[in-house]
Amino acid sequence: MNGLLKTLIKPDWDDNPKRSEILHAANLLQIGEFQLIQLAYKVWYKENLLEDKINKIFSEYMITGIIPIWVTYYAKDIIKLEKANVLDSY
Repeated sequence: MNGLLKTLIKPDWDDNPKRSEILHAANLLQIGEFQLIQLAYKVWYKENLLEDKINKIFSEYMITGIIPIWVTYYAKDIIKLEKANVLDSY
């Protein structure tokens, strides 16, 4: 229950610090984690993520906590842009 309360108060909180980064970056962009993964893939691979692939990646992310490295890097970049006050121009 304590974790649920923390999540309700601070939606970008998670037990896993890396997942908290993903949640924080998604909140900064005002999108969900699913969309953040899609954007991260497009930036990293320069192509759209196919539907069957995104479903597999997102399921692994939600159920097992596996975070692809390209999602982590993208989230870190978004957070850096916010800290530099240039996210809106991105």
